[in-house]
Amino acid sequence: MAKLSNVFISGGQPTVTYNPRAQLHLEDKLDEYLDMGHKILAITGPTKSGKTVLVRSKINLEKSCWVSGGQISTENDFWETVIEKYEGYTDYSKTESDSTELSDESGVDSGFDVKLLKMNGKTSSTETFSTEKSISRSRKLSTKAISTRLLIENLNNPIIIDDFHYIDQEVQTKIIRYLKDLIFDGLRVIIISVPHRAYDAVKVEREMTGRLIQMEIPIWEKEELEYIMRLGFEELNLVVPQELIDSFAKESFGSPHLTQDFCYKFCSRNCIRETLETETSLEKLNNESIFFREMASDTSKVAFDRLSRGPRQRTDRKERTFVDGTKGDIYQAILLAIAKTGPKTSLTYEEIRNALRNILEDQVPEAHEITRVLDMMTEISKTHIEGEPVVDYDKELSTLYISDPFFAYYLRWGTNIPKLYD
Repeated sequence: MAKLSNVFISGGQPTVTYNPRAQLHLEDKLDEYLDMGHKILAITGPTKSGKTVLVRSKINLEKSCWVSGGQISTENDFWETVIEKYEGYTDYSKTESDSTELSDESGVDSGFDVKLLKMNGKTSSTETFSTEKSISRSRKLSTKAISTRLLIENLNNPIIIDDFHYIDQEVQTKIIRYLKDLIFDGLRVIIISVPHRAYDAVKVEREMTGRLIQMEIPIWEKEELEYIMRLGFEELNLVVPQELIDSFAKESFGSPHLTQDFCYKFCSRNCIRETLETETSLEKLNNESIFFREMASDTSKVAFDRLSRGPRQRTDRKERTFVDGTKGDIYQAILLAIAKTGPKTSLTYEEIRNALRNILEDQVPEAHEITRVLDMMTEISKTHIEGEPVVDYDKELSTLYISDPFFAYYLRWGTNIPKLYD
């Protein structure tokens, strides 16, 4: 019998409910790159969309070097990770020895004749003297030097940099510049990132142009999420209504992680802990809104609260009146405007401005005020919120990305101003 925790797995490596998305040929593309090499493979997709799960399903963890971008603050952190993986050392010592051996043999002969008989005797002793001279030399190699040696020795083992976008751009530049020659020699380098950061490797090192392959992991379709649910419910010997499956797929924001979470908690609340002996039918949720709102409290409330507070400042911000009569400052207004869109996970500046018009009773903030807040939200998201940055505003494209589907889910279900969404 399968345990529930081994069937619906959110945040780990699924087995029973693993969906390779065969129609997209993702595994085939990954195999093709591993055969070919000599380029960087950038695997991109929304947060918690199955990028890491895909790679881990195809690459032997023991024979690859995994680097977590969230743990890389400096260039040296990267070298240290490689050294630790391959059990290298930066301190080397060498001892040379030279030995000499001397022997001294001495003896006394004696003899006498008795007519035709002659007798001889000999007594001897040997003494050996040895001398040994040794010279020790020690040398400390740089972490970069020993990392290079280790990667050359393991050219056939890929190196995977997960959450590459977490790494500071200056550090990214040094890492890619360092790996460039090794990639030419055949080292497979896979970077996992969010979509709008797919070409970071090219931006930081222009010579990588033409030597980067992008494999995009699209948002999951309804049918693909349904496949996960059906595999899991069948394993547990459960029959659930199609209405429930449709609802879970809709609220997952294209994230298999959320789908797994919904199914696990639904089963748990029905006291299903392992595969049932006989096929059992379960009813749909009595109140979906309560279920989804309760789950929202476990997702991104901390991130929402932190962004809605904005940065500290000496004076109070201007209060703005919403269409329902409540009030809030520009940070709260922009978050609610984003939520008003659904929320969409990619929003242009104009879409945000139009949404502000729909939720504000008074005048919409000036353009420079809106972009300033979007920039500050991005900064807060990167430096003051643990985990994946939940929002990221790209100035060049004038586009805000909701990088975390859990945050998008919270904007739909976790906020308490429902009139603004009508």
